[in-house]
Amino acid sequence: MKRLMSIALVVTMLFIFVAAAVPVSAEASGDYEYSVNDDGTTATVTKYIGTQTDVAVPSTIDGYIITGIGERAFSACINIESVTIPSTVTDIGNIAFSNCMSLESITIPSSVKSIGNYAFSSCDSLTSFTIPEGVTRIGDKVFYSCDSLESVVIPKNVTAIGGSAFSGCTSLSDVTISEGVRYIGDYSFKGCTSLSSVTISEGVWNIGCCAFKGCTSLESITIPKGVISIGNGAFEGCSGLTEFVIPEGVKYIEGRTFYGCTSLSSVTLPNSAIHIGLSAFKDCISLTGIAIPKGVTTVELSAFDSCSGLTDIDVDINNKFYSSENGVLFNKDKTTLIKYPSGNTREKYTVPSGVRSIGEGAFKECAGLTDVIIPSGVTSIGSYAFTECTCLANVTIPESVISIEGSAFDNCVSLTGIIIPNGVTRIRSNAFQDCTGLVSVTIPASVTEIGWHAFSGCDKLVIYGYSGTAAETFAKNYKIEFIPVTDLVDSESNVTVTGDVPVEAQLKVSIIPATDTRTAYDITLTDIGGEYKPESTVTVKIPLPAGMTGAECRVYSENGLYSYTDVNAVCQGGFLVFSTGHIGKFVLSNNNLENIGDLNGDGNVTLSDVLFERKAVAGVEALSEDEISRGDIDGDGAVTLKDVLIMRKMVAAVG
Repeated sequence: MKRLMSIALVVTMLFIFVAAAVPVSAEASGDYEYSVNDDGTTATVTKYIGTQTDVAVPSTIDGYIITGIGERAFSACINIESVTIPSTVTDIGNIAFSNCMSLESITIPSSVKSIGNYAFSSCDSLTSFTIPEGVTRIGDKVFYSCDSLESVVIPKNVTAIGGSAFSGCTSLSDVTISEGVRYIGDYSFKGCTSLSSVTISEGVWNIGCCAFKGCTSLESITIPKGVISIGNGAFEGCSGLTEFVIPEGVKYIEGRTFYGCTSLSSVTLPNSAIHIGLSAFKDCISLTGIAIPKGVTTVELSAFDSCSGLTDIDVDINNKFYSSENGVLFNKDKTTLIKYPSGNTREKYTVPSGVRSIGEGAFKECAGLTDVIIPSGVTSIGSYAFTECTCLANVTIPESVISIEGSAFDNCVSLTGIIIPNGVTRIRSNAFQDCTGLVSVTIPASVTEIGWHAFSGCDKLVIYGYSGTAAETFAKNYKIEFIPVTDLVDSESNVTVTGDVPVEAQLKVSIIPATDTRTAYDITLTDIGGEYKPESTVTVKIPLPAGMTGAECRVYSENGLYSYTDVNAVCQGGFLVFSTGHIGKFVLSNNNLENIGDLNGDGNVTLSDVLFERKAVAGVEALSEDEISRGDIDGDGAVTLKDVLIMRKMVAAVG
């Protein structure tokens, strides 16, 4: 297969150089064809026609001094094992020894000044090569796919290393780039999978596109201070690279520069940096923090995507375009949340109140997040904003949001119910695609546009909405169950129940006198037959009580004697909104009621909790603030004998 590929490469190169100069006259002598040069005294070998395995090119042929090895002269001479070139030769042409698959050694004299493109490409058996001191440029793909080449010496007179010069040299393990080199070309060392260290001497100013891409064994590289340009994908896929210091003078960290550097744990950006390109650090899973200098003016989309270990993005306080808060990247005035580090261990996050838009991919792949509260004032949730937030179970979307962009919640598999707030007009394509746990979504009449496949892959989904709206049309087109809803409003409490209820149903709400920490609502539905139990999920809206904040207040359903379950309400337009399969008593509190009475934190209310609370009431034990919250059973703001008595009843009920 390798030989077939090499032969194909030769055929390709024949076409590449078909326009090259053709000798005016060709002569043959022994094992060689040659052409006489314009000076009439020198000649260039144009073709080797011999059969020897060890070849010594003569210094003269038919009295002409041999000064050049012409294009394709030895190309595909697959039996040659060694070549000695005489000191009269100054030029080695394009493709001269390409595809000499048995060539193990070649002696190049110091007289050689030029080595053409592809000159030794696919010489599979060549293990070492010394480039003569007189050579000033290593051409494009000179050693391309020389997969046995282990070492090469680049002399100080070389100023440029051509594109793909050593690409695919999978055995090359060590390279020292001399002080004379100014330019390392595109793809120069791409795919050199054995290359473990590179030393670049001072003088280099440009490292080309994908220069070291796929050098998976590269663990260290020294970049001198004179470098001012590092090209796209220069170190992409260098999975062994652990740290990197970008020298002062470099302005652009181009797209994909460190993409897939999975072991990169530390990178230092220079103060000269002004640009961080598209996917520059994507998939750097070991990177834990990044400091953005004051001069950076542009951070492209996906620059830090799939950095699953990234916990902190820190922006220099003097940067005029960006800022950070608690490790999260914002624009300067913090109106746009640009990037939440996907490795941050917080489970719950409240977006700051001044934010107006959630940027594209802002929370992408934040697998640890379970709850996100988006504040009122945010108008747009960008494309891919929460894509692959696989643990995200609750998200609060405010009524200020106008548009939910494409794939915003793609693959958020832990979402079970979504209430789209009144005010949203557009749900773009694939917005909730593959949210496999999503069983209900309530869509208001304000939504007039729902993009294609907005809920694709949500096989359990039921859409709740108003008849004659875009929600009903979408459900019909995509064969999703649609349940038309009716609004029932209690004028005194301003509580609203929306769902599939009889038109003659009546809503009754009793507000149970509030304590210092709780407010309770007893909600019932009646129809002509008496109390009505909804047959499907309904949406409940309860006004946010005075003194409570939407960021802290939770709604709990009461299951029995001081037993509560969080219904995962979201705050929308001054209301706490949630979906539920039953109507009954709901308690609003800033405290966590699910662990009420569990003072020792073992997950149960037992006799040991009662004894501990008795000691606290007697003044024998002191309670922490959290323990007071757990022990305040009746919600009056203090732990008293009444709470002890209630706890005894709770334990007795469990027993």
